[in-house]
Amino acid sequence: MALPLTKAQDLHERWARRLNDPADPLDEFTLHRISLEARRALPDSDRAGCGILWLIIGNAERELGRASEAVDAHRNAVLCLPGSVDARLTLSVSLGRAERHEEALAELKAALPSAKIPINQTIAWINISWALANLGRLDEALDAYGDALRVVPTTDADLLIKVAMLAAAMSLHADAVELIARYLCAAQGVDRAHDEPALAVIDRAPADHVARLAKVGALGVALDAARAEAADNTPPPEDMAIRTETVLSPEAWARFAELAGLPRSTGASA
Repeated sequence: MALPLTKAQDLHERWARRLNDPADPLDEFTLHRISLEARRALPDSDRAGCGILWLIIGNAERELGRASEAVDAHRNAVLCLPGSVDARLTLSVSLGRAERHEEALAELKAALPSAKIPINQTIAWINISWALANLGRLDEALDAYGDALRVVPTTDADLLIKVAMLAAAMSLHADAVELIARYLCAAQGVDRAHDEPALAVIDRAPADHVARLAKVGALGVALDAARAEAADNTPPPEDMAIRTETVLSPEAWARFAELAGLPRSTGASA
């Protein structure tokens, strides 16, 4: 007979994935309720349980746009779970959202030696690249992107699309389109012929899925550029505005646009 879940485990089971899914955001009322419920569970939880609860609280606060509160919660999570790479990586994201990029970079570099599995290595290199870009160190950001590309698992759809977003933000359109194709294969569980071009994979994917991707960050720019090149009809630069309805790291897009000399759409979110 299975042991009953602790309050921390129950909250993690119910909300951890939803709190990290930009495609299915939680409403403000639910986010407040999650944070409050997790805080109420802290006094009755052991150290590990408190670490899980602080991660949940921090993620909820971050989604509520309360960057300082998210950083404080995630620092508490690291204190409770000092050996957890996930906790340190999560703290680095919140520091980035708070525009504390030097601190984020320090946390990421501290986490990297312990990131033994490809998933954690990929997340670390993605976020190192964002942090470096926000600090104006574009050459180093490109190197970190290359490291993310080197270690990203070929079957992990979530990570493939995040690396694709990073490539697109850097105007590495060919890389981005190739990663989109790999993402679509991984997400749908379909095979790809050895010599099948990336655009062919994308064009045979469900149209509504591709349309949603085109609204994510700079992915639409990369897709437009690849299709224009294939048709030998490259559009003028003013037609290639970055789309930022959904982003991996919202504050990073503007910095990348500035560093790469890309135009910004008038409706871009900060």
